[in-house]
Amino acid sequence: MKRIETLLVPSNQQGAVASAVLGSVDEPKVTFSQAFQIYRSQIAADQLRDKSEAQRRKWQQQKQSAINYFIEINEDKLIDDITRADALKPYNFWLGRIASEKGEAAHTATAGNRIIADLRIIYGRDYNGSGCHRRGDESCMAPTS
Repeated sequence: MKRIETLLVPSNQQGAVASAVLGSVDEPKVTFSQAFQIYRSQIAADQLRDKSEAQRRKWQQQKQSAINYFIEINEDKLIDDITRADALKPYNFWLGRIASEKGEAAHTATAGNRIIADLRIIYGRDYNGSGCHRRGDESCMAPTS
């Protein structure tokens, strides 16, 4: 009812207001890095509440590192435009560093798993906490087999 009442109030921006109130305005497009900022400030805020300043800084640095790897490999894409192929690039990058066929591993499995898990969490919950159901299972972050 409030939506309709809002439409009845005269305004010089009535067309824009009417579209927004009726839900016909598209959601703003969000890049992967912007999704992380939203995730940190809105979705994970409760996880960070009881951490010390040093713990929050370490948490953010770890997640930001994962975001930076993704962006370096794929660019800072709109989150809705990320494909399974985009998701597999950092997965394969880390697989090559952990299980290198050319010699000793450059990193431990723990390091690679942490990066992939952070990407999966941020992408999976994206900027509104909706999970992968918006994109379909085939485009979730990385294989889980």
